[in-house]
Amino acid sequence: MKHIILPAILFVCFLLPMASVAQNTGTISGQIKDVRTKETLIGVNVIVDGLTLGAATDLEGNFTLKDVPVGAQTLVFRYIGYQTFHLPDLIVRSGRNLVVDAELREAIIKGEEVTISAAFFQRYEQNPVSHVEFNPEEIRRSPGSSQELTRVLSTVPGVSTQGDMSQDLLVRGGSPSEVGFIIDNIPMPGVNHFPLPGGGSSGPIGIVNTELISGLDFYTGGFSAAHGDRMSAAADIRYREGMRTGLNGEISANMSGFGVGAEGGFASGHGSWLINGRRSYLDLIMGAIDAGGSPAYGDVQAKVVYDLSPRHQLTFLNIYGNSSIDMGRKEALEHDQDMYSKGTWEQYTSGLNLRTSWNGGYNQTSISFSNKTDDTRIVKIEDETPEFVSNLNNHYLNLRSINYLVLDQRQRIEFGMDGSIETGDYSYFQRGGNNLYGNEVPDFRRNTDLNGLKAGLFATYSLRMTNRFTTTPGLRMDYSGYNGQVMFSPRLAVSYQVNEKVEFTGSGGVYRQTLPRYMLSRSEQIRKLSNPYSIHIIGGAGYTLMPDLKFTVEVYTKNYQQMPGLPRQSEYSNPGFLIDNAQSYYTELSDDVKARATGIDLLLQKKMARGFYGTLSGSWFTSRYEDSSGKWRSRDYDNRWIFNILGGFRPNRNWEFSARWSYIGSRPVTPIDLVESEQHKTTIWDISRFNEDNLAPYHSLFLRTDRRFYLSNSSFTAYLEVWNAYNRSNEYIKYWNTTNQEVEAISQFSFLPILGIKYEF
Repeated sequence: MKHIILPAILFVCFLLPMASVAQNTGTISGQIKDVRTKETLIGVNVIVDGLTLGAATDLEGNFTLKDVPVGAQTLVFRYIGYQTFHLPDLIVRSGRNLVVDAELREAIIKGEEVTISAAFFQRYEQNPVSHVEFNPEEIRRSPGSSQELTRVLSTVPGVSTQGDMSQDLLVRGGSPSEVGFIIDNIPMPGVNHFPLPGGGSSGPIGIVNTELISGLDFYTGGFSAAHGDRMSAAADIRYREGMRTGLNGEISANMSGFGVGAEGGFASGHGSWLINGRRSYLDLIMGAIDAGGSPAYGDVQAKVVYDLSPRHQLTFLNIYGNSSIDMGRKEALEHDQDMYSKGTWEQYTSGLNLRTSWNGGYNQTSISFSNKTDDTRIVKIEDETPEFVSNLNNHYLNLRSINYLVLDQRQRIEFGMDGSIETGDYSYFQRGGNNLYGNEVPDFRRNTDLNGLKAGLFATYSLRMTNRFTTTPGLRMDYSGYNGQVMFSPRLAVSYQVNEKVEFTGSGGVYRQTLPRYMLSRSEQIRKLSNPYSIHIIGGAGYTLMPDLKFTVEVYTKNYQQMPGLPRQSEYSNPGFLIDNAQSYYTELSDDVKARATGIDLLLQKKMARGFYGTLSGSWFTSRYEDSSGKWRSRDYDNRWIFNILGGFRPNRNWEFSARWSYIGSRPVTPIDLVESEQHKTTIWDISRFNEDNLAPYHSLFLRTDRRFYLSNSSFTAYLEVWNAYNRSNEYIKYWNTTNQEVEAISQFSFLPILGIKYEF
């Protein structure tokens, strides 16, 4: 506790001299487009809500508002023939220009077409189901997230994690490997520091710097044909541009690390650049006080935008991250561990994206290269022999092109292609002996190259059949060079707007995914297996109680087919669902395992208006599979219940208070076989009761306070988060302690205060 008290005192003393600062102003500028055609709109009235400030967009759809008071503001966009739209949560800073790009939806005022006088929520005909959108401020202030991406997304209905100690993103009972990410039209092979082969992580930090996000669309199911190679969920992330005027910088720090950033515009005025880097210092602190090894991470992100012409814009994006965990022999002994380990990971993605717009549509084409390396070594203390060694190196060359055309007032089409040339080499060693399932297995060694081509074509056609009813059929065709399969994935979404407040939606489709590369690398036989797929069927309804308050409910089912598993006559007795378990080293698998997930999601969302915001979400679901014996069992992520209550209040422009309470139901685990574990001096599960026990439910309270200081031509933000405010002992995993000869549990974070500051100049 003394290591917390001293920084807290210094933190408060540093802030006190700034307590009284004169009010300043900033600028808001941006561009307004049609949400369907992406054409710029001329003459849109842009008003700062509650003030007399206003402007109109020029011939290129641009606007500028000067002398806007600092603090949180809401913009109101009004345009004849279009729905009035409110954009809240815009933080104006002293002497800085806030760039806001908004899109308006046409409101046809003839026949039976419904019009909405004002709204805080946009309708998305292309993806009408299972969609949640976040703005930058909603991401920044999310209590309990420390601005980490997956922690922010964990408040979405149907989404859970394994708690505080990992970045695993579990959507509607699926595994982390079933979620895909795209940033600025560039695919990302991973978004986690300390990554695990199956898409999860062994640490609580992500690579994506949420300070740079200008918008985020997250789909928990039923996403369009433009997203492929994922069975559960997809995320579209947009990074903001750098400021085009002047040279701007920022410095930030919290309890785990610090960051620096700079941005500015080109002298020609035709573009901008930004760069931001972060580095942890926990490893430095732990080393200085001789507390043993600890996690370390760092990342650098850069974006350059250049306007080739009014209709052509070229973007360069680079995201780099490295991380390591080093638990030495001494530290392992102090923590009653029988092994010590070291792991290092490095990954980066670099790419170009060209955006071209024309009357009635646009195109985005990107080419990118990604690399991921993993070097892990685990050594048994007893005899100083390696227990596990892996050296993995993956390369991805990606091409993605997407076109959007408006045919007429009722029809539009989205089509394109994506492809990836994947190469890499894999080297594994897994020591033989009794594994977790009680099987006596030989040493596993594998050194292999893994090369393959994946390519896809997709098209989505949207037809407004009546003024109230829209249907959106889509189709993907994918090719996998690993097994030579050509796969078709039809999809269909519909929406019916009953009146200005009520809307019904539905979706159905096939979602295919190549087996993860770590699994394909195990043997030639596995590479020939059929690709797994899931069938989504979703129905929902939305009710807008007020312009800033909306309630949605969805029911869904996901049926999985051709999932990998052990052959029914296998010599091994692992009944687990292998796509959930990245550490299973088998060289012969079948592709006849089935699974299903069924559930209901509810969301009550209150957008920021007049100082108050909040969400209330709840989910109930089951996620089960049929093992090789024909018995239906719970998947590893069959938590059943998820609740999140999040709310905040902004009494004035300087202060903000928020809180979140999260509940995640009991996670299935396999009981530990006490006799076998004691005999073999290692953890051995009782597989006759596989996933029939449960960890205690997870629940925690997160509190957050933000304080802003607006200085002359700069601003200062400080926040204090408290994780696990009532200090609950939440279980993470159970294991056999060989020293104490008993089952013990590793707990997640206890009461944890997190201090953070950010200075922008």
